[in-house]
Amino acid sequence: MMIDKVKQIIAKEFGINESTINDNDHLKYDIGINSLEMADLIFVIEEEMGIFLGDDASEFDTVRDLADAVTKASDASKEL
Repeated sequence: MMIDKVKQIIAKEFGINESTINDNDHLKYDIGINSLEMADLIFVIEEEMGIFLGDDASEFDTVRDLADAVTKASDASKEL
């Protein structure tokens, strides 16, 4: 499942236990990811998954929002 992959990447990048990350955790308020870290996280996800998520990281509030965007971008890249 894509959300599990996103959680795995978040856990690895921020040194937190993957089992403590919930689908509806707010990336900023629950996990503590600031805007610079968010840009880095998006870059890592794009590189690992071979996708492009766009330039506006502010549209991703929760882990689920980010996972949904990754799924959408992944599906779009398969259509090419």
